[in-house]
Amino acid sequence: MSPIKLVQDLYDLVGAENVSTDIDVIKNAGFPGLSLPEAVVFPGCKEEICQVVSYANDYGIPIIPIGAGTNIRRVLSPAAGGIGISLKRMNRLLEFEPDNLSLVAEAGVTNEKLQRATEEFNLFLPVYPDYKESTIGGEVSAAAGSLCSAALSSE
Repeated sequence: MSPIKLVQDLYDLVGAENVSTDIDVIKNAGFPGLSLPEAVVFPGCKEEICQVVSYANDYGIPIIPIGAGTNIRRVLSPAAGGIGISLKRMNRLLEFEPDNLSLVAEAGVTNEKLQRATEEFNLFLPVYPDYKESTIGGEVSAAAGSLCSAALSSE
């Protein structure tokens, strides 16, 4: 498939303003630079994610998930091409019940935002990422609790 058709199809799925082929945007998403996706998409809801994943599956296009791009473990090493899917736009706290110690958040919520939302109730998520901009989804997918978390849990 031509890169032009791929990008046009992605525009149709998530809107042109939510697709980038800009090399700086792609590199800032956390890719090391040797092997880059053709485009990065920024879906705003699970339906758009499903559409992009279904499209990629239909055409055999690799998908590379992206958190905030802090990439502390350099887990992103895609084959040449593919589609990067960033969940940065999916950054809402959906439910928070402090009395039940439960919270539901979209994958693009940053650790910093979650900590700010819980601190007024004297609560916190006991994860100390190396970057406050890291997303909850990225932390979970990369098992990235950070060296600070490991040190605190062994005391």
